[in-house]
Amino acid sequence: MMEILFLCAVVNVVAIFQVRNLSKAMRGGSDWIANRLGLAAQGSSSPGHGGGGGSRALGMGVVGAAHSMPAHVLAGFAAASTVNSSPIAEWLFGGRGRPLSSDAKRRRRVEKKQLSGWDEIAAEWANSYQNIRQFNNAGLHAFRNPDHFAANIGRIVGHRNVRSVIGRGGVNTAREAAAIIEAVIEDGGGSIERVRGAMIAAGFTDERIMYEAAAARNHVDKSAKREPWQNDDLSMHMAALRNFQDDRTEFNLAEVETSALRLRNRYRGGVNFDDPEHERLARHYFENPTPGSWQQLRDIADGRDSSDNSVPANARVPIDLGTGPVTVNRDEAQRITTWVGNQHARQIVESLDKVMDLPEGELHSQRADRLIADLRWHSVRASNDDVRAAGLHRNPWSSPPPRPSSRTP
Repeated sequence: MMEILFLCAVVNVVAIFQVRNLSKAMRGGSDWIANRLGLAAQGSSSPGHGGGGGSRALGMGVVGAAHSMPAHVLAGFAAASTVNSSPIAEWLFGGRGRPLSSDAKRRRRVEKKQLSGWDEIAAEWANSYQNIRQFNNAGLHAFRNPDHFAANIGRIVGHRNVRSVIGRGGVNTAREAAAIIEAVIEDGGGSIERVRGAMIAAGFTDERIMYEAAAARNHVDKSAKREPWQNDDLSMHMAALRNFQDDRTEFNLAEVETSALRLRNRYRGGVNFDDPEHERLARHYFENPTPGSWQQLRDIADGRDSSDNSVPANARVPIDLGTGPVTVNRDEAQRITTWVGNQHARQIVESLDKVMDLPEGELHSQRADRLIADLRWHSVRASNDDVRAAGLHRNPWSSPPPRPSSRTP
């Protein structure tokens, strides 16, 4: 401790002498400049009027005699400033930076609380930052690859860089905003609260578009939770369709497009029938669906016969949907029901293709009414099978969305 105090004393003494010399030099320089300006103003710059260093301008008197700060005051200020900014003084005063400042104690308390808080949340903050990068990267991937959500190759839907009734995709467009939001939520595992940052990362600047796109998706997410359908993807599509028919905007149609693509990508096909009779049976049910026909298919797919008795997986059970009896086992019945679901998804996307293929500006035309009604019809058929599969019954709150116009068939 004595060594530190001695060192501080030496530093202060040296500082006092150095500041005193500095004060003299500055005072002399200041007086010289003032004298030269006075001489120039009085027109005495000629050699005959005291151009040399000994000349005095009128009013200067004894230069600097009454205009300089006392050396001991300057030295005191310099010493205090040196001590106040010294890391040694900070250590001696318990870690308080600038210990001679009036708010040193309060500032130190605040700093300790901040440091303590950062020590506790540093790891979580780093993880949170990485999560944000994950969400943004998912959105950027969708932005840079407009076919990322493509369902029908060669068609309008899924190719957001191609013209549609609501324009192309790209920065500050409803379609691209919907694609980024879908990527953040589906691919990045984020939530609606994370989509704005991803859109800004992709270059979006239009506040209205970012707000409307997020609001449209948020409305669909909340509405889907109230839909009665067993299939979550179908619930999202029916909620988006209902929202669009209530308010026919480009943002709501972009969500219908997104939900239809998600449904199709989940159920994109791949069912092959070994027996042509099974394919004929599936197509007959799809064109002529009835609750009794679905019940027969579901029972066999679940491993039961018409009397609700369990049957072995390979046992062949007769089924007649109106075209003659056909025998199927459990796996074959499951293939038929899967094919039906895939077919619903395909027809929904194909009918949406026709809506999106309309020229720009025709979203509210009579032609659009008819095409939207066709989309609604295919969507309702899919929801009917979902209701049958779950053994549910419709109620006033689970009815299909209304027709878009009384002019439609």
